[in-house]
Order: sequence, then C-alpha cells, then structure tokens
Amino acid sequence: MTGAAPSPTISSRRETPTETCGCPSPRPPPGPPVLFYKMCTLSVVLFFINDNAVFMLFRVQTANEGGESAWVKIPDIVVREELQKPVIDLKVTGTMTVKAGESVRMEAALRGKPPPEVKWAKDKAVGDNPRMSYETGPDYSKFLLTKSRRTDTGKYIVTATNPAGTFTAPEIELDASLRKGLAVRAGCPIRLFAVIRGRPAPKVTWKRIGVDNVVRRGHVDQVDTMCFLVIPESTRDDSGKYSLTLSNSAGEKAVFVRVKVLGKHRKPRNRLKAVFFSHLGSTQ
Repeated sequence: MTGAAPSPTISSRRETPTETCGCPSPRPPPGPPVLFYKMCTLSVVLFFINDNAVFMLFRVQTANEGGESAWVKIPDIVVREELQKPVIDLKVTGTMTVKAGESVRMEAALRGKPPPEVKWAKDKAVGDNPRMSYETGPDYSKFLLTKSRRTDTGKYIVTATNPAGTFTAPEIELDASLRKGLAVRAGCPIRLFAVIRGRPAPKVTWKRIGVDNVVRRGHVDQVDTMCFLVIPESTRDDSGKYSLTLSNSAGEKAVFVRVKVLGKHRKPRNRLKAVFFSHLGSTQ
C-alpha cells in the first residue's frame, strides 16, 4: 500500500475492515438487457495526526466474474476537528463581599471547541488550597471556597485554554493612591492614565458620572496597552466622579475616582498626573 500524510507527523495508524459497497441496479437502457452488475470493495486507512487532524486514505477495488481490478487510491482526505477559541461568561463581576466562615461560590458559562481546560486561581498563586475546589462541565465551570477567612481576600482569576487559544475573564485594580480621590488646582490639567491588559483586548470607556455620564471636555487617546484621558486647564466645573470601564466578551469591570478642582482659574504653574493601574488578568 502506498500513500502517507502530506506533511504532519503521524502519531498512530489504524486500518478499518474492508467494506463491501453496493451499487444501485442500473436502469436498463434501450437494447439488450443488463445481464449483471457487481459490488465493489472499499478499504480505509486512518492516520491520526498530532495537530488534531485525521488523515484518511481510501482505496477502491471492483470485481466481476473475470477477476478483480487493481486497487485504486482516492485523493487524500484530511479531517480536522473544528476549533473555537474559549469564551467565558463570568456570572459575578466587580467585588463580592462575604462574612468570614461562609462559603464563596462563583460560576462561569463556558464555550469552546474542543472543550477548554479551566483553572481558577487567587492572585495567580501557585499551589493547592484544600478549601478551594472547582467543577467543570461541557458548558460551565463552578468555583467553591469553603470556610472563608480574611486572608482569602484578593483577586480571583478564571482562565480557559484549548488549542485555539487562551481566555481570561477581566479583572481590574485601582492604584491605592487614588482611592481617596484626587485634588488639583484650577487651571492645571487633569491627566488620567491607564495601563490595560486582557484577552481578548478590552474596550475602554471613560465617563464622568452625572446626568448623561459623558466627558464633555478633554480628549481620549490609546496607544497599545496605554489609554489616556486629558482635561486641559481644568475648572471647578470639572469636579466630580470619573469612571474607567473595561469590557470584553467575558464581562465588565469599572473603577472610580473623585476629582476635586480647587480655587479659581489661573495660569498653571505645574502639572499633576493621576494614574490608574488597571489590569485585565492574563496568563503569560
């Protein structure tokens, strides 16, 4: 028998039993009747390839009272498994608060072909926690932490991986220096800066919380993983609560900072910068 996989490395080979294929009885044409028609046999050899594909080699032979024909090789057929990047739909977003001693439960809907491998971790920590467990099915993954302690406070990340790629649900962290708010003098620019990461790449939205949730002054720019909101020559009207929202197909996270503009407008003497450190968790 001749024939081999065109280029991939073959990991195993299996030959199926020879099959007999029936041909439908032909409709007699005008003239002498058809005296007989015969069956043909089909041999299939499967080569299992390392890159999620099956290389199939078909051979066909016909036979009648006069004997058997030589085997005829049909053009190679490669059957590949459909690949779909994993997608996570996390049922819980933002901050979860529980009392010490209670159980923490989280759930995520799951999609992907082949079914992705799912991992839950706290702050990307390595190692086992006997109180932490998770269950994963074809379209879901459930996380359980029993007998919670104050030391369990932190960021929890769920990651799904299959041959098509890796997906990490979004997470976000606000720099500690901004948690109490930001004060600038009137006339100085307000500069909000974000470093963002995520898989898939998140959409970034800046808002000023109010009647219409719109930043009416200033401009937004984004370069690679850096995003900026700049309001030049601030006035007291720019005081308020600002939000940075990051979203991808796994969910949405937001951080907030209060900005207070002090004094009357005057020519600025220096520049003040406010920094957001915003991360969408990813596995390297």
